[in-house]
Amino acid sequence: MAIQQAFMVLGVVPPGYETYTNVGSYSFIVPPGFTEVSIVSVGGGAGGGGSDGGAGGGLVWSDNVSVTPGEVLDINVGAGGTGYNQSTTPNAIQGQTTYVKRRSNGEYLVKSYGGGSISENSLGGGGEFFSGNGRVLDGGDGEYTLPGEPTVPAQHSSTGSAFKSATWAGSATPSGRGGGGTALISGTTGADGGFYVGNTGASGGKYGGGGGQQVAVAGGVGGAGGDGGVSIAWGAPYLIGDGFPRIDGNYSTYFRGNLYDDYFDYSPGTSGVFQLGSGNFTIEFWHKTANVDPNGNTSGGNTGRQRSFAVFIEGYKASPLISQTWAIQANSLGQKMVWIEGGNLAFETTTDTMTNAALNVAVRWRHYAFVRNGNNLDFYLDGVKDTSINSGNGYTTSLNDTQTDAIRIGNWTANTDYNIHGWMSNVRVTKGVAVYTSNFDVYDAYGPTNLLPPLTEITGTSLLDCNSTSLNTAYWGPGNSTGTVTQNGAPTSSTDNPFS
Repeated sequence: MAIQQAFMVLGVVPPGYETYTNVGSYSFIVPPGFTEVSIVSVGGGAGGGGSDGGAGGGLVWSDNVSVTPGEVLDINVGAGGTGYNQSTTPNAIQGQTTYVKRRSNGEYLVKSYGGGSISENSLGGGGEFFSGNGRVLDGGDGEYTLPGEPTVPAQHSSTGSAFKSATWAGSATPSGRGGGGTALISGTTGADGGFYVGNTGASGGKYGGGGGQQVAVAGGVGGAGGDGGVSIAWGAPYLIGDGFPRIDGNYSTYFRGNLYDDYFDYSPGTSGVFQLGSGNFTIEFWHKTANVDPNGNTSGGNTGRQRSFAVFIEGYKASPLISQTWAIQANSLGQKMVWIEGGNLAFETTTDTMTNAALNVAVRWRHYAFVRNGNNLDFYLDGVKDTSINSGNGYTTSLNDTQTDAIRIGNWTANTDYNIHGWMSNVRVTKGVAVYTSNFDVYDAYGPTNLLPPLTEITGTSLLDCNSTSLNTAYWGPGNSTGTVTQNGAPTSSTDNPFS
């Protein structure tokens, strides 16, 4: 009998936790007197392949998950994937999903997806939480090599002993070829991902470690992925901490273009939070162009492009005179992005992302991230750093923003003729944090399936919008007061979004 069930017989249940570390299905009964639980889950690691290590399973945790005493939660612990074996398993198997859901209505509380094998580019599993205050850590990618490209090393957390601050759900010792496993309890160390010994890949460690690759010799066998696991805790001593409230985020805002003057102005409730200063920051958003051309050029290759220098987002000083401090705009041809700093064009991105010709006549969502890290300002398109800017070192910025007191999305404050068109989703400004410092997974090359979940209010967030059905509200970041949103024209909320 489980510990908490034994205490229930006595009618008294102190704070505690249960762990589920073997593959299979289980039931958890919420102890009497408790209306919230904390949950940690890890997906199964992928099996190692013939030339690649399996990826680690995703880690999800959430505090303050609302429950009812006596309620039953159903648990599934996902298995690690089987490794490559020429005789029995010619393709390594990805890890299985681990989840916890309510028995009463089937509502999921957390899901941790299994790590990917080579057919998924050996990408670490992600996850979702649907209640409470939580976070998601992707599993570490396994080592893999694509034809004609250099080997991509396995990912492991450098702080696996404290998963709350880890970059990936991984181990503390980067010795494996598979993505690292993780711990179920904060403060304990996850096992390594599998590595190869002789011609056999070692199994991935508990929990969710990716299997090691099979050395390319006859009879070699890839390592199995580590199985997943679940921990459910009740009582204040077992709160995990560092989580953020879940935001649905599966929406966008549609802007009609230059003839309609659709845009939003944002004024913060906490003074100074829009001023980026001279430190790190990240400005990111999703955009999908529309099948109209506000410049009047409707020939096939140019259809869909933006109005020249259309403004996606800008920071500005609203008083006493309006003046732009920074901006992300379309270039002169309406095909690429440019970064504006102090009223001057600082750099132009490399890739045409705004015409139907550039998108192979298939309009789709693109993720844009402008990241200041030290004195370098880097641009990431769909998670890949634009290395053409300053020989891969990023633009050398001297921005010291002490004036921005408002933000506009959709048009330029100095002129009404620079409107964007198309859909914007999950626009987030994060002050003091370089959210991305290396390439990150946005699309699965075999899908393309979007691998990023909707954005949340992380530490440093000062604005998050274009992610709900409400047009006149926004998210203002942890600890900040609610600001005001002013709408112009008639932009509309849309269920068209990059996540589904």
